[in-house]
Amino acid sequence: MSYDRRTVLLTASLAAAAVGLGSCRSGPDGPDPDAAPATVSLDEIPVGGALILPDAPYVVSQPTAGEVKAFTNLCTHQHCPVSRIDGADIVCDCHGSRFSIDDGSVVNGPASEPLTTYPASLDGDTVTVN
Repeated sequence: MSYDRRTVLLTASLAAAAVGLGSCRSGPDGPDPDAAPATVSLDEIPVGGALILPDAPYVVSQPTAGEVKAFTNLCTHQHCPVSRIDGADIVCDCHGSRFSIDDGSVVNGPASEPLTTYPASLDGDTVTVN
């Protein structure tokens, strides 16, 4: 069986696109709600900033001293994982979306929906997200 140049190029393009989409999406629904709770020490989260948890699908913020909030680590634009914290913004470098550490609201698009929030509690110096 022989293939023409157009078929080969189209197949290669579709395969590359599928790989690209798969690498920036870890699921349309965000973190698994049945996942085990994640914990982090409060002193790892800067006041007025946030921390992207390395081993859990969350971003935990501390907008004011002792106040903790938790959000999904997936951008609502195309579900890329957020990549960094810049001052009071949670940043997704895939397409430039920024979200507030206060409530997960969109600060800058292209995302149009806020980050999903998750319950976060403080017990002593330990923050638990579940």
